[in-house]
Amino acid sequence: EGRGGGEAAGGGEGGASGFVSLEVPPSAAATADATLLLTAGLRAEGVKDERAKFAPLHALLYGPLVLATLTPGPRALRVNPPSAGALPGRVGSAGWEWVHPLPEAARSELVTLRLLSTTDWSSGSGSSGQQAHQRTVLVHTGSGRPAAFAHAPPLPPNRTRAGGSDALHAATFRLAFAPAVSILAGTATPAMGFVHAHRVAALAEGDAVVLEPFDLPGSTLVARRLSWEEWRERALRQPDGEGCLLQAFTPPQVWVAHADGTRNFIPRPSESCKGRAALFSNVQALRKRDGPAEMFALDDAQSRAACARLSPCVVSADGRSLDDAQSFAPLLASLASPPVDTLVLELRPASPTPPPTTAAGGAGGQTDPAEERGAEQWWLARLDGARGLRLESAAHR
Repeated sequence: EGRGGGEAAGGGEGGASGFVSLEVPPSAAATADATLLLTAGLRAEGVKDERAKFAPLHALLYGPLVLATLTPGPRALRVNPPSAGALPGRVGSAGWEWVHPLPEAARSELVTLRLLSTTDWSSGSGSSGQQAHQRTVLVHTGSGRPAAFAHAPPLPPNRTRAGGSDALHAATFRLAFAPAVSILAGTATPAMGFVHAHRVAALAEGDAVVLEPFDLPGSTLVARRLSWEEWRERALRQPDGEGCLLQAFTPPQVWVAHADGTRNFIPRPSESCKGRAALFSNVQALRKRDGPAEMFALDDAQSRAACARLSPCVVSADGRSLDDAQSFAPLLASLASPPVDTLVLELRPASPTPPPTTAAGGAGGQTDPAEERGAEQWWLARLDGARGLRLESAAHR
């Protein structure tokens, strides 16, 4: 803004020159007091590459800053613009309905959930329980995959910049009264506000809430009952260092074979480890555990433990097939009696609104089976003073 008759001219929004000039009349030059206010806004710029395959790529900027983050894996934000052309230059114009600003108070919805055991909670020793589990947090492992408790991820080593990491984002959840899909379903006002108000308020005991991953909006953490087949399949997937030992080739190489038909590699086995492993000529029949979230080769500590603890596999007379019944006898025996009720926590697309029985609290702690698929995504918040927050699945109380 200019005072003393000054007038800004030049670049403006998206100006080609990138410069702004402030013209002050000669009569006011001696006493002019001018203030130039440059406000940052969210905008998009197309990639400066004339090749057709790069035409859809855009960079998001907030003022002069490119909005980017460091990640070890590929991430893509896919947008369907109203036309085949480039995105409009600034948020608020047509074509930007998929972007919604959040109030500053929305930061208070972000939480990291630390493990507090049921024993610690019921006995009233919440502080000691928190101390024992202070480094154990809930993390998600991707859409459709089970969540898990793991050691709290370290902070980024570079302290000169604010930001996180993929591991920190996976341990950060949005604890809120509605999933993002119910908010983003609203129509933006001219001022880019919400028709569905973004409710940020203190939780009260018994509130219906969702747990939505910070880096996967539109998904919620679901408590789901496992079928017998799913439970058995998961139980057969032993940890990388559990199973039996086998060897092949010359000089001998050693693997840990698992009940689910997979294997892990022991890179530097001792001579005694090689001697204990059963000779197996069809090792390629066992799938490598080398997927995106797997590590095929055991580290030194895992290798030493496996060589010291595991027994040799039992193989057929011709050395080409494993005898599962004998090689994994203790594990298979434990699967004879299925559990009464086993739950798994995993990410699913969010249900926009809570089922009626969830919002009303249900009858006797139960939900109608017809509504369970929606209810399983909603949680009831139970507050316990200064000790923390307890979440109960609305479908499986």
